[in-house]
Amino acid sequence: MVCLVLLVAVAASEPSPKDADIRRLMELTTTSQLASQITQQMMESFKAAFTKVPDATWSELKKELTPEDLLAKIAAVYDRHFTHDDIKALITFYETPLGRKLLKELPAVTQESLEVGQTWGRTMGQRMMERLDAKGYRLPPPK
Repeated sequence: MVCLVLLVAVAASEPSPKDADIRRLMELTTTSQLASQITQQMMESFKAAFTKVPDATWSELKKELTPEDLLAKIAAVYDRHFTHDDIKALITFYETPLGRKLLKELPAVTQESLEVGQTWGRTMGQRMMERLDAKGYRLPPPK
């Protein structure tokens, strides 16, 4: 009976093949690095806001604010949205030259796309306001 309990405990502590592949995918896509950066920036923001908190308290809080906790939550999202075969195919893709190029260029593409979207939104918003104004529609005054 004790052996059975130990066997179940060991099996439960080891990630499934799908979980291991999700972790591999998150490494390839730098999600793991981002989780570390997010938790570090979050801690630095709190330290800057609460300057009188002693280092011992920050050390204690840092044990709770871990990249691993965030990664576990993100891994669960991947698990819900992708099959194991999907995860394996994504790993295969991200290991190709094109996949590596996508990972390298995606931050710049995302940033530029956000800038394009903001400019477009301002321009279109202004154009719509002008069109509505020309038709006699006005925004109600703020209350």
